[in-house]
Amino acid sequence: MWTTAQKVRDLLGVDIDTADDDILNEFITMAMRTLRKYIQVSVVDGGVYGNLDGINNTFTTQYNFWANTTGDTLISTLDFSVYGWKDTGSDPFKRDELEVSVFDPLRGKVVLVAAPSKDTYKKITVDYSYYTKRIDWELLGDCTAWKAAELWVKREEYLVPETYKFGNKSVTQKRPWQFFELEVRRLIDKLIALPMDKVNYSRMVFRPRGPEGPDVKSTSATDMNQSDVYTPDEEIAEVVDNAES
Repeated sequence: MWTTAQKVRDLLGVDIDTADDDILNEFITMAMRTLRKYIQVSVVDGGVYGNLDGINNTFTTQYNFWANTTGDTLISTLDFSVYGWKDTGSDPFKRDELEVSVFDPLRGKVVLVAAPSKDTYKKITVDYSYYTKRIDWELLGDCTAWKAAELWVKREEYLVPETYKFGNKSVTQKRPWQFFELEVRRLIDKLIALPMDKVNYSRMVFRPRGPEGPDVKSTSATDMNQSDVYTPDEEIAEVVDNAES
């Protein structure tokens, strides 16, 4: 798993009697399944670079930073598959899974046990998932813990109606899970954000002052654009003020 039950309890500020390992591990699994959809891109029948000549057995995928899809921090042959497509008129989708000798997930390279040739296969493809940049496992663990904590709080708070009455008094409770949701989205943005050139950076820091809201694709920006009034974060406003001065 990407985080631990104790780390989730530390975020919640509760003890093991209030939130035991079994329920938190269940939420951690759910959180990992959700986060994979944000930080990974799935590729089916991905093309490769490398000569198909019966001599070369090393092929490189279009994208680096292969992702783990099985719920741990290790990349194994369970996380990707290499196929050789046969040139048969009767079945255009006929393919064989090829045996892998060694591979480098960071650079998107795979070395096959046997060198395929054009006489046998018309092309080589790889099914895999990748991260948009090299993954920060410590940050991903933090994000998973926040997401699991969010799920636990939602479970607990949903047991109590949002609005209830005591005699002639009406009580409306806040939504504490929204704090956890915001932190998860901030961490996701940090996990997937790519380095920017000066033009894109200027668009990100200056456009928040306009009435349209920020011109940057992120989960936080999406929320901002959906709000009636956009107020930039203090750290963003500080960057803008310093840039203008």
